[in-house]
Amino acid sequence: MEIPDIAIKRLESNMTSASKVVLVAGGTGGLGRAVSLAFLKEDARVAVTYRKQEEFDILKDLADGKSSLLGGQIVDVTDETEVDEPSK
Repeated sequence: MEIPDIAIKRLESNMTSASKVVLVAGGTGGLGRAVSLAFLKEDARVAVTYRKQEEFDILKDLADGKSSLLGGQIVDVTDETEVDEPSK
């Protein structure tokens, strides 16, 4: 899934990415993956939540040498106890 050009232009105009840390819930699939990759492209540090390790591994492979800026944690957002856990 691609992010529309207008969204990328807004993203670029509103940030100096090297100073940004971004949390993308569901950051490994569909729109979340596209958002994660867009922020990585701009050198932001990106933390993602995801449900399947293989999806996170694919995101790391797509990060084009910027996987050192990427971190993640498995979280099932339908489970309230798991949602509370990353913040502790």
